[in-house]
Order: sequence, then structure tokens, then C-alpha cells
Amino acid sequence: MSDSHTYFALREVRRLYSTKKIMAALLGIAVILGIAGPFGTSDAMRTGPLIMYWIVIAYSTFAAGTFVGAWSSVFCRSRGLGQPVSIALTSLGTGVITVLIVVLVNWASFNLAPTSLEYLGTLVASTFLTAAIIALILYNTDLFASRVAVAEPAIRSSRILERLPYDKRGDLISMSVFDHYVEVTTTKGQDLVLIRLSDAIAETEGDHGTQVHRSHWVALGQVKAATRKGDRAILTLLDGREIPVSRSFIPAIKDAGLLPK
Repeated sequence: MSDSHTYFALREVRRLYSTKKIMAALLGIAVILGIAGPFGTSDAMRTGPLIMYWIVIAYSTFAAGTFVGAWSSVFCRSRGLGQPVSIALTSLGTGVITVLIVVLVNWASFNLAPTSLEYLGTLVASTFLTAAIIALILYNTDLFASRVAVAEPAIRSSRILERLPYDKRGDLISMSVFDHYVEVTTTKGQDLVLIRLSDAIAETEGDHGTQVHRSHWVALGQVKAATRKGDRAILTLLDGREIPVSRSFIPAIKDAGLLPK
């Protein structure tokens, strides 16, 4: 498993789990399920403990689905694989992890040891069907589109790339001030452009990146790690370079999910 893919997926899980609306929605779903007691769970547990049961199931399986979905989207894009393959990987991965989670939670909550083939067969069938439906929904919502943009932005349409030699027009990685020029780094190389950094940033248009220093801009999808250094920070990019983050831009990288708030 690629470290960069895993990093993107973990970052996406952290980002969504810091979103109050999503957390509130998951809590609401868990409470409703706890009160309704579907799948015979109301026969085995009282309402209070049952709500806690569904809270564990909802939050853990959502994290699993988010991780697998983000990872598979980056994996497939990096290898030129289509959306159907990504949906299949998301469904399969989410289904496997969810089955494991539900088996363990049911074992701990209801003493249902995974020894019955009938029990496991029913659980696997329902879980994988649900995972497939969720994957299809995610791939057709704005939330998932945003997730893909964060994980691996499609940035080849930027006007700033039109200023580069054709053979260097890859995905943007970073832009840095170099005397009176801006050094534009892409996945296909570097080149100097006679332009102000503020104007170069404007020409990135819809690309998912942020200015992190008066002299530096980075594409968020190219950040491998972020380390706090006092009131500043250091971003380590996938190509191994380190970019400083000045104090005034710390809120920006926190908002981007690179540092905890």
C-alpha cells in the first residue's frame, strides 16, 4: 500500500471527522437506529446500550468507508483506472472492513461468536450490498467529488501551466519566489516564470492548493506530512522537499486539514 495514498486517506478521515455537521448526522442516525432496533437488535439490548452500539457501528464503519473510498480514488487515478474500478474497490474494501467491525462488535455486545456459517453468510451478503450502494451514492455526490479533489486534484487546466514548456506541464506541486521570478514545480519538472507570486496563484484558478508563506504556494494533494515548529510549521512534499509555513498561514493549513485545529 502506497504511503502517500494512505496519508491522503487518513487525512480525509481526519477532515471529515472534524466536520460538525457530519458528526451530528452520524449521531442522529445512530440514535434513530438505537430506538428502532433493526435486525432484531432491540430483542437483545435495551434502548440506551443499543444507541451506544449503533454509535460505535456508525462512526467506525463511516471511517472505514471514507478511508477506503479516498484511498481507492487516488490509487485508481494514479494508475489511469476508471471510475467503475474505483467503485468496485471501494465496495469490496468497505465491505470487508465493515464485516470485520460488525463481527467483532456483535461478538462483544451480543456474544455472537463468528462460528455459524448461516450467520456469517447473511452478514456478509447484507454488508457487501450496503457497501456497494454507499459507494455508488458517494461517487455521485458533491461530498465525494470534493474528497477526490482533496486527495488528488485535477490541476492540468491551470492557466499558470500554459506559461511552462509543454514537456513540463504536469500536475502542480509548488510555486516559490526566486528573485523576480516564480519557480513552478510540477510532476514533470521545474521552470521559472516571470510573474508575481500573487498573480501566479490567481492563475491556478480552481486548483486545490494554498499559499503557506509569502514566498511559497503548495498543492495540498502533494503534501506528505506537516510538522509543527513552534509558531510555524514545515510541509514535507511527496518529492521530498520541505516548504516552510509562516505563522500567519498556520490557520490556512489547519483549515486544509494538514494540522489539527
